[in-house]
Amino acid sequence: MKRLLIILVIFSFLQKAWGIGLLQVSPTKPAIEKKTLVPCVQALLNDEPILNGGEVSQDAQGTLTVENNSDQKVYFNITLKTNLHKKNEPPIYLRFVKLSKLDIRKVLDYAKAGDEIYIEQFISTQGATLKCAPSSFIIT
Repeated sequence: MKRLLIILVIFSFLQKAWGIGLLQVSPTKPAIEKKTLVPCVQALLNDEPILNGGEVSQDAQGTLTVENNSDQKVYFNITLKTNLHKKNEPPIYLRFVKLSKLDIRKVLDYAKAGDEIYIEQFISTQGATLKCAPSSFIIT
């Protein structure tokens, strides 16, 4: 009984100090469906555009750069999503951050057919988001 009383007192203090409650409901913002958004960036391999949702050969070579919708070269993040193709295993993500250009072999050395690559514009402000989808392509 004494322990229960102590727990209730501590809980009451935490609730007042940090707003922790048992039935706390936070307002939710409507989720933006990423699939309906247009990519903010265009990936370029050797200055030739890679179609969003398109394919790139595993043997591709050259320099990957990214332009925003204003046709300006921008810093970008690139993420390789690869599966081990084992049942109940989550995908593995390899991420390169804040690049101005990248030799595509550095990513493709880790990729296999069917893997996905996502490219998004680098944003230096922590917590800021772009209201657009990442550009993506599949490895063949």
